Amino acid sequence: MTTNSVKYGALCSGAGYVTFEIQPKADEVLIKWTDHNGPVVAPPTKRGFGSTIIEKSIPHDLNGTADVEFKSEGYSATFSIPKIYIHDIVEAQPELVDGKDGEPLMESISQEAQKIKEEVVKGKEILLVEDNLLIALDAQQLLEDMGAKKIHSASSVNRALEVIQESAIDFAVLDINLGNETSLQIADKLKSEGIPFLFASGYDSKDILDNSHSGTPIVRKPYSSEDLVSGISLLFS
Repeated sequence: MTTNSVKYGALCSGAGYVTFEIQPKADEVLIKWTDHNGPVVAPPTKRGFGSTIIEKSIPHDLNGTADVEFKSEGYSATFSIPKIYIHDIVEAQPELVDGKDGEPLMESISQEAQKIKEEVVKGKEILLVEDNLLIALDAQQLLEDMGAKKIHSASSVNRALEVIQESAIDFAVLDINLGNETSLQIADKLKSEGIPFLFASGYDSKDILDNSHSGTPIVRKPYSSEDLVSGISLLFS
């Protein structure tokens, strides 16, 4: 938002300025950004990657809200963050497990990935459960590049269960840790429906898997394209 304001908004002119307000409420914290005295604003004709992150990251990752307005007198945005994510947020961060150094998800797909594209992913509907928006967007793009028919993205247990109920899912990729819940309930539902799935995790999560899911493939995050492809291949080997 700062970059956008410097390039196109209030901070690109000498007379412009930005107000930034934080308002604690009973069960949420409101954050308000407002541009003042900048150029006349017009709504964009299309959304770029930066705008997508601004508008979708808090609703996706924190189950909050993001309200963006392109008023002629200045750009403004109001974000609502549930208070549970504000309190002791530093202490709440789990320790990351060292992962394999791999290429970014957007790198070219290997020969193994090409085989999976042709035999498994192409034309399929996939449930992608991931509470980090950037990782979800990268994984979705990779699966689309591999020929997936449709990606159903969910960041919570309830939304994922709704997708399973409403859609014909061929297989699923489940982030184990979803903020203050896990995806084990989703895994139980998928197993009862006979839908293949694999887990993804940035933490050492094997200890939270019960015996019914102990043999399920787990892809470590941050994962490379080869990691994800290898996990998918195990589902159909």
